Amino acid sequence: MKKIRYILSFFLSIPSSVVISQTIQQIGYYNVNGISSMSSISNYMILGNGSIINISNPTSPILIANLSFSGFSTSVLVSDNYSYFGAGMTGKLIIADVSNPNLPLQVSSRIFPSITGGIFGISKNNNVLYLASGQDGVYNVDVTDPVNPIVLDSIVIPNGQARDIFAYSNFAFVAHYDGLKAIDISDPANINVISTIGSGYNSIDIDTITNLAFLGKTFGGIDVFNISNPHFPSLVFSIPNSNGTALDIKYRDNLVYLATDNLGLFIYKITGSSGVQMANFPNTSNGQSFAISLQDSLILLSGLINGVAILKYDSSGVPVIIDDKDFDQISISPNPATNYVDCNFKNENIIEIEIICFFGKSIYKVNNTSTTNRIDVSNLPKGNYTLRFKNKNRSWNKIMIKSE
Repeated sequence: MKKIRYILSFFLSIPSSVVISQTIQQIGYYNVNGISSMSSISNYMILGNGSIINISNPTSPILIANLSFSGFSTSVLVSDNYSYFGAGMTGKLIIADVSNPNLPLQVSSRIFPSITGGIFGISKNNNVLYLASGQDGVYNVDVTDPVNPIVLDSIVIPNGQARDIFAYSNFAFVAHYDGLKAIDISDPANINVISTIGSGYNSIDIDTITNLAFLGKTFGGIDVFNISNPHFPSLVFSIPNSNGTALDIKYRDNLVYLATDNLGLFIYKITGSSGVQMANFPNTSNGQSFAISLQDSLILLSGLINGVAILKYDSSGVPVIIDDKDFDQISISPNPATNYVDCNFKNENIIEIEIICFFGKSIYKVNNTSTTNRIDVSNLPKGNYTLRFKNKNRSWNKIMIKSE
């Protein structure tokens, strides 16, 4: 067991804008009940129940094979010719050879008696798997020989659960309820937490080019961190979303895909130090939207009740991106605030003002008919809040700091 050696907490206030201007189209569906995890490769998606689905024709997905194993999977990773399944409720890792998708073969399984809650996230770096194992922390497993996986080390992380993980280079980054945890994995047999920042995270993906980590929050929304120095990560900006737990998050080509507990899929475009909402696919008929997989031009979105929606993002229209200068149309002062904050709108016809707490919950909302508005914030606890301003066409976010 290792101890956390360094704790870092740092917050910046950066404005962001939201514009809904493009659409997500459902082009196919694979009906199956109870899918909470999946992955994909080439023309196939691999579900947490062991099913392999041919999606070369995405309008008519076809079941071609089934891996038979007991229990259900809370995480799936496909890498090279192998699929790795992390079982829920038990500490079980299952490895299958999927080089022939029509004839998958389970090659090994490993039970971890000390893992009691399940394996919620899997990442692979070189020939080592890193497992986010809930309240039991992180395990790393050598899979150089997939028939004989070998545990190299483990680390318990207190104060919550490790829900997802992303490993690359010499570091692994964990989405944990107690914050983003950076782990030194330069020696896989001796891993250590080196920094912590933020709190309340459930999912993670990383742009390894810009060294930005996107953390889906347990109470909704996204925090974006600069992890270029893993010993001192810093918050760059946040994207509020009050539609439930960020159960999965994916980043690709300057777009962030967010699966929410309540209202399906949201797509955000990263523009400087802000996230612009481009589209939403309400997946309410399918219950919780658990997992996202990006395969070529397709978006695969699994739901708990009916199965997997096969989607395409229509980005052919002209997105309405708000330039930084547009933020001058709305100002708030004083900031940091103690007892009140004055909101000035200049030329914008703001019809609604909302305050969202750090965890993504709406705590104040009022209809607005004037060009100025004073809001009493004296009863708010000290911390960072998002002020969201809406007109008929779009909305703006401003970060307010409550100082006392």
